[in-house]
Amino acid sequence: MRFPQHTDSVFRARQFVRGALPGLPEDTVETAELLTSELATNAIVHGHTAFDVEVTLSDGTIRVTVTDLSEHLPVLLSPGLSDVHGRGLLILDQLADRWGTYGTGTGKKVWFDLRALD
Repeated sequence: MRFPQHTDSVFRARQFVRGALPGLPEDTVETAELLTSELATNAIVHGHTAFDVEVTLSDGTIRVTVTDLSEHLPVLLSPGLSDVHGRGLLILDQLADRWGTYGTGTGKKVWFDLRALD
Protein backbone atom coordinates (compact mmCIF):
# COMPACT_ATOMS: atom_id res chain seq x y z
CA MET A 1 0.00 0.00 0.00
CA ARG A 2 1.23 3.51 -0.83
CA PHE A 3 1.42 6.24 1.82
CA PRO A 4 2.07 9.95 1.20
CA GLN A 5 4.98 11.87 2.71
CA HIS A 6 3.03 13.03 5.75
CA THR A 7 3.40 12.34 9.48
CA ASP A 8 -0.14 10.85 9.59
CA SER A 9 1.11 8.15 7.25
CA VAL A 10 3.15 6.53 10.03
CA PHE A 11 -0.03 5.81 12.01
CA ARG A 12 -1.82 4.64 8.86
CA ALA A 13 1.08 2.31 8.01
CA ARG A 14 0.86 0.81 11.52
CA GLN A 15 -2.87 0.23 11.04
CA PHE A 16 -2.22 -1.38 7.66
CA VAL A 17 0.30 -3.81 9.18
CA ARG A 18 -2.05 -4.66 12.07
CA GLY A 19 -4.87 -5.36 9.59
CA ALA A 20 -2.61 -7.66 7.56
CA LEU A 21 -1.80 -9.85 10.59
CA PRO A 22 -5.12 -11.05 12.04
CA GLY A 23 -5.00 -13.84 14.59
CA LEU A 24 -1.30 -13.53 15.36
CA PRO A 25 0.00 -13.03 18.92
CA GLU A 26 -0.50 -9.45 20.12
CA ASP A 27 3.14 -8.95 21.10
CA THR A 28 4.25 -9.99 17.61
CA VAL A 29 1.79 -7.62 15.95
CA GLU A 30 2.88 -4.78 18.24
CA THR A 31 6.53 -5.39 17.38
CA ALA A 32 5.70 -5.39 13.66
CA GLU A 33 3.83 -2.10 14.11
CA LEU A 34 6.73 -0.51 16.02
CA LEU A 35 9.31 -1.54 13.45
CA THR A 36 7.07 -0.36 10.62
CA SER A 37 6.81 3.01 12.40
CA GLU A 38 10.57 3.31 12.48
CA LEU A 39 10.96 2.54 8.77
CA ALA A 40 8.04 4.75 7.74
CA THR A 41 9.44 7.63 9.79
CA ASN A 42 12.83 7.16 8.15
CA ALA A 43 11.23 7.33 4.69
CA ILE A 44 9.49 10.60 5.58
CA VAL A 45 12.22 12.31 7.61
CA HIS A 46 15.39 11.13 5.86
CA GLY A 47 14.11 10.06 2.45
CA HIS A 48 11.72 13.01 2.01
CA THR A 49 9.43 10.78 0.01
CA ALA A 50 6.18 8.85 -0.01
CA PHE A 51 6.57 5.15 0.71
CA ASP A 52 5.01 1.74 0.10
CA VAL A 53 4.48 -0.95 2.73
CA GLU A 54 4.18 -4.63 1.84
CA VAL A 55 3.39 -7.37 4.37
CA THR A 56 3.82 -11.06 3.66
CA LEU A 57 3.43 -14.11 5.87
CA SER A 58 5.18 -17.27 4.76
CA ASP A 59 6.27 -20.37 6.65
CA GLY A 60 5.61 -18.72 10.01
CA THR A 61 7.61 -15.59 9.21
CA ILE A 62 6.27 -12.07 8.77
CA ARG A 63 8.16 -9.88 6.32
CA VAL A 64 7.43 -6.17 6.17
CA THR A 65 9.08 -4.18 3.38
CA VAL A 66 9.10 -0.40 3.18
CA THR A 67 10.02 1.05 -0.21
CA ASP A 68 10.79 4.71 -0.82
CA LEU A 69 12.25 6.82 -3.61
CA SER A 70 15.45 7.88 -1.82
CA GLU A 71 18.61 6.14 -2.99
CA HIS A 72 20.41 6.81 0.32
CA LEU A 73 20.71 3.51 2.18
CA PRO A 74 20.17 3.69 5.94
CA VAL A 75 23.13 3.33 8.29
CA LEU A 76 23.01 1.65 11.69
CA LEU A 77 24.30 4.21 14.21
CA SER A 78 25.41 4.07 17.83
CA PRO A 79 23.77 7.21 19.23
CA GLY A 80 24.90 8.72 22.51
CA LEU A 81 22.54 9.28 25.44
CA SER A 82 22.03 12.93 24.51
CA ASP A 83 21.43 12.29 20.78
CA VAL A 84 17.87 13.03 19.72
CA HIS A 85 17.91 10.89 16.55
CA GLY A 86 19.57 7.73 15.33
CA ARG A 87 17.82 4.98 17.28
CA GLY A 88 15.38 3.66 14.65
CA LEU A 89 17.67 1.12 13.04
CA LEU A 90 19.11 0.21 16.43
CA ILE A 91 15.59 -0.72 17.57
CA LEU A 92 15.08 -2.62 14.31
CA ASP A 93 18.37 -4.47 14.79
CA GLN A 94 17.44 -5.48 18.35
CA LEU A 95 13.84 -6.60 17.73
CA ALA A 96 13.77 -8.07 14.22
CA ASP A 97 14.89 -11.63 13.58
CA ARG A 98 16.54 -10.41 10.37
CA TRP A 99 16.57 -7.18 8.39
CA GLY A 100 18.24 -5.67 5.39
CA THR A 101 18.18 -3.00 2.75
CA TYR A 102 19.04 -2.68 -0.92
CA GLY A 103 18.84 -0.14 -3.69
CA THR A 104 16.26 -0.56 -6.43
CA GLY A 105 17.72 1.82 -9.00
CA THR A 106 14.89 4.27 -8.27
CA GLY A 107 15.07 4.20 -4.47
CA LYS A 108 15.47 1.55 -1.82
CA LYS A 109 13.75 -1.23 0.08
CA VAL A 110 14.22 -1.81 3.78
CA TRP A 111 12.74 -5.02 5.15
CA PHE A 112 12.50 -6.97 8.37
CA ASP A 113 11.44 -10.48 9.35
CA LEU A 114 9.71 -11.55 12.55
CA ARG A 115 8.87 -15.08 13.53
CA ALA A 116 5.07 -15.14 13.63
CA LEU A 117 4.65 -18.42 15.44
CA ASP A 118 6.95 -20.31 17.76
